[in-house]
Amino acid sequence: MSSAFAGFFHGARALARLCDPDLLLRFPTAETLWPQAPLGGGLFDRLPLSKERVRVRLADGRARELELAWRSCDRADPRAPTIVLIPGLGDSAETFRILVEALAPIARLVLVDPPGFGRSELWPTREAFRAEVLRDALRELVVQRGWNRPSTILLGNSLGGALALGIVAALGPRNRIGRLVLLAPAAFPQELSFWIRAQRLPAHAAFAHWVPKRMLAAVALCASVGDPRCVARESVQDLVRHLERPYGLRAFQHLARDLARLCREARRGRNNILSALVPKCARTRARRSSGERVPLEVLLLHGDRDRVVPAWVAERLEREMPRVERHCWSGVGHLPQLERPFEVAVAVQRFLERTAAESAAEGDAAAAG
Repeated sequence: MSSAFAGFFHGARALARLCDPDLLLRFPTAETLWPQAPLGGGLFDRLPLSKERVRVRLADGRARELELAWRSCDRADPRAPTIVLIPGLGDSAETFRILVEALAPIARLVLVDPPGFGRSELWPTREAFRAEVLRDALRELVVQRGWNRPSTILLGNSLGGALALGIVAALGPRNRIGRLVLLAPAAFPQELSFWIRAQRLPAHAAFAHWVPKRMLAAVALCASVGDPRCVARESVQDLVRHLERPYGLRAFQHLARDLARLCREARRGRNNILSALVPKCARTRARRSSGERVPLEVLLLHGDRDRVVPAWVAERLEREMPRVERHCWSGVGHLPQLERPFEVAVAVQRFLERTAAESAAEGDAAAAG
């Protein structure tokens, strides 16, 4: 009885904290958390915003044009590689706010908002929020902007990791992107978390619209990381702004339902974009300037406290992809870009140096042969 009362008491106290109007002030600022960030997360807000229309086909077969938004950071050497950063489910490019400052010295950066999220166009239609539509829209943007080249690296977190894999698989023989950085990627059909499965329930979905958005954002971020103390106030504010946009929460709900549909179909033996993703990527080759086709190089970063994507996903991905460099961090959850941004940047820099050196060595060997 006493344990039940204690549990009720702690739950009530946690709920009271979440209902506090000054909830955001309980989170430390990015400048406090990451003093090594030169601008304390402010660089992201200074990046120029660009938009471009792409043509995609919806789930009902209709072809529509969609406006995608992205920010670019060109503070690195002009000869540096380009990293295209893709956020996860319900997230926007703002999730990379601190990571931008860590990566800016080593690469040219492109931070993309997926369709329906961030500054990209919102469609008030369920057919737009399908994994296939997001993949095709991002693939068209990559092709139209000329990012389909050997010097480009796709970096994706969670569903963004699956989209990065899907982009190179969908490019097929045209693909020239040979390097991927995946942060806790959702690469296989799996048992989804309660918060994603609950979006299928009409009562839960309707109730979420009545809950203060600052509470939803705080709960979502704290539940996704290994240590809630690493969540910056700016990260919560970014998510609150997105959820307060017209149709912002509903966009997340539609996409969550589609992800649940893909996992459900795959468990029943049906072939879809998610079940065929990794096998197709394992066969995909990147075409270099010399015409040689090489397997994809993958840097896989995840944590042992990830409650969204289980550890077996990373282990299986390492087994099934031909060239994977995997790092598992202790105490890290589902958002390494928020929890360990500078360690992510160090790992990416080493990955770029290693793959560049190997490519040069292979080119010298081919020339000598």
